[in-house]
Amino acid sequence: MTKETPAQRNHRLTSCAHNNYRIMLPSTLCSTSMLVTTREEKPCDYLHDALVAPSQRTEAVDWMYIVVDKYGLDPEVVVAAMGTVDRFLSTPSSIAQGALRDRRQFELVAVAALALCLWTGERTPPKREVLAAVSRDAYTAKEIQDMASHIRRSLSPGRAPTSTQMARHFLSLALPGVTLEDSRWTCVLDDVRFQTEHAARDHFFATQQPRTVAMAAILNALDQVTGRDRLEVLRVFPLIVKEHFPSLGQVLASRNKLRAVMKRDDDTAVSDIILKILDGPPAEEFVFGVQEAPLSLESVNFLPASMVSPSK
Repeated sequence: MTKETPAQRNHRLTSCAHNNYRIMLPSTLCSTSMLVTTREEKPCDYLHDALVAPSQRTEAVDWMYIVVDKYGLDPEVVVAAMGTVDRFLSTPSSIAQGALRDRRQFELVAVAALALCLWTGERTPPKREVLAAVSRDAYTAKEIQDMASHIRRSLSPGRAPTSTQMARHFLSLALPGVTLEDSRWTCVLDDVRFQTEHAARDHFFATQQPRTVAMAAILNALDQVTGRDRLEVLRVFPLIVKEHFPSLGQVLASRNKLRAVMKRDDDTAVSDIILKILDGPPAEEFVFGVQEAPLSLESVNFLPASMVSPSK
């Protein structure tokens, strides 16, 4: 059998990703017809002086995960919904500020954000019982729709990328220059996705840009890579980090925070080396083969189909 060249492998993987990606994720997160530059928004620490506690935010996230799991929905919709909540509550809107002083209103914002993501993200609108489960029958359909409309009007046009989408974007930049086995790619993205879904529960990560959380999760996942694959990773990722992060302080803080909340005690050899390279001499001598690509929702399609399977 003729050995597959790197170029043939990349073509096979990207073609497979294009054919299967829409099946694996809600359409709002994988539109192959949309090629627009997305703009990240960094929420403020809106709970600093709020009557709503971080633990109550975590409770809202946990309930969302229960609902999407019960109805077989993609858990990434929760990450998108909480990103919407965080951005909305960081605005000066009187309704947003009122929600920070009233737990019932805060929960309504969370319910409306999830409903909004479900309405725009799933190929078929959520059934009545799904919305009832999301709201725990505590809010009327009109209350949810009115709040969802206010959230939509208060935020900038377009969809902000989630940390999971940003992680796929960064990994897609690495794909042409790395020759890891498909199974290794699968393990890396499964780990990254698990971390970003878990990060949605913690208010600390709500105050970081999605790209920062994404890279923190990637660095933690790369610490699991061993042997020759480790050399492949160190050949490519320093340049990607350097290109997108002028300062490494927040990335390092987010990496360490993720390790703490995930209760990880393994070594950090790979991520430490990557960060050390960037703090030292120019990294170009360590790195080659990375293709530049615009930051777009379509760029996350350039990954093996197995990499976009929902985490368990």
